[in-house]
Amino acid sequence: MVSEAVRHRPPAALRPLVAWYSGYRETGAPPARYRGLPSPWLTLIVTLDDPLMISTHPDPRQPASQHQVLVGGLHTVPALITHDGRQSGIQLGLTPLGARVLLGLPAGALATLDLEGDEVLGRFAAELQDRVRTASSWAGRFAVVDALLAARAGLELPGAAGPAGPLVR
Repeated sequence: MVSEAVRHRPPAALRPLVAWYSGYRETGAPPARYRGLPSPWLTLIVTLDDPLMISTHPDPRQPASQHQVLVGGLHTVPALITHDGRQSGIQLGLTPLGARVLLGLPAGALATLDLEGDEVLGRFAAELQDRVRTASSWAGRFAVVDALLAARAGLELPGAAGPAGPLVR
């Protein structure tokens, strides 16, 4: 069984937009269900392997769904997430300002919703996932997220090793 959990603090320039990142990888575990609890952050999850499976959304009118990149709004009841013994990705806690700047929407427009990333981020969702998946370490994955989010927000990161390449908006 593999079980990894890694936290990353975003660079200072991104902190008004993103509170934290959490990388996770679990393989060989028994199938499980867990609750995605309400928090003061909007959720952005970039999967590394299998899609994220949500069996029950905070808004009961939303049917069960699978996501490669998830954008989740603020909610007051838990989501129910399932996996078959394998899950991996990076979860980000976005601030309401981060929703406006990075997602292009006010936080209220996403309240109680869980959406596929391309519905909100367009082609940037696939670009983000592709680049994160090609990185070979957690530090590398977090550096990719730092660079792409900074570029999307029009921010420069001190000490960055140059541009991350063409940015898809």
